[in-house]
Amino acid sequence: MKTNKKLLFLCIALPLLVGITAGLLTRDSMSAFSMLNKPPLAPPGILFPIVWTILYTLMGIASYL
Repeated sequence: MKTNKKLLFLCIALPLLVGITAGLLTRDSMSAFSMLNKPPLAPPGILFPIVWTILYTLMGIASYL
């Protein structure tokens, strides 16, 4: 199977651009998250951008496939 690199790039870039836009629109929400009363197993705030980037990349690869 031949890989169309331009289409793969577009399929990955589109969800990442949506994620970046959503992140810019909600960038002040992490300060509100840090003030919440969280359970002991709640993930640290720094983990969210890392996980969302991985998820959006995988969504782009899935849409390509």
